[in-house]
Amino acid sequence: MNKLFLVSEADCISNLRMDRNCFGRLCFLMRELGGLVDHRYVSVEEQVSMFLSILAHHKKNKVVKFDYLRPG
Repeated sequence: MNKLFLVSEADCISNLRMDRNCFGRLCFLMRELGGLVDHRYVSVEEQVSMFLSILAHHKKNKVVKFDYLRPG
């Protein structure tokens, strides 16, 4: 997950289709209004970034699993 925060603004925009400030606000809204919570191994930020990755790049579950080093 740190690779999303340690990259340049341009890399964040190309991967998530939004800047880091907008991503942080979206995660805040998903926590407060959307009811998303951190799970044992996956934070809200990681859940949102996986979702945005699927939407923005038409990725399959297998590719997202590999990118984020997650099972199933």
